[in-house]
Amino acid sequence: HRHVENRSVQFYDGMSGIQILSGLSNVRDFLWKRCGVSGTLGLRDYYPYWKSKDMTAEGGKIFMFDPHTTCTKHALFFDDNIGFEDSHIVQPMSLRDPERRFF
Repeated sequence: HRHVENRSVQFYDGMSGIQILSGLSNVRDFLWKRCGVSGTLGLRDYYPYWKSKDMTAEGGKIFMFDPHTTCTKHALFFDDNIGFEDSHIVQPMSLRDPERRFF
């Protein structure tokens, strides 16, 4: 895929089994539902968007979690590029307070 000319999201148009979601509520609802059942899910971040946000957490990979004590899901995020003072590559997002910033 390094030599393709179209690096936009439209690159995936017409590919079997590919679903592109837009909008926070659509992504949140899809992920929360899928993460509630057994299975495998592959996700791909969109580098041009992260770069357009100056490679900051604001455009980073979304890490959704529910901090409430009644939540039965254990949220994990692995990435060797997360910084302690500035996550820059990940955007932690509480499902109960999506506007809150954690870094």
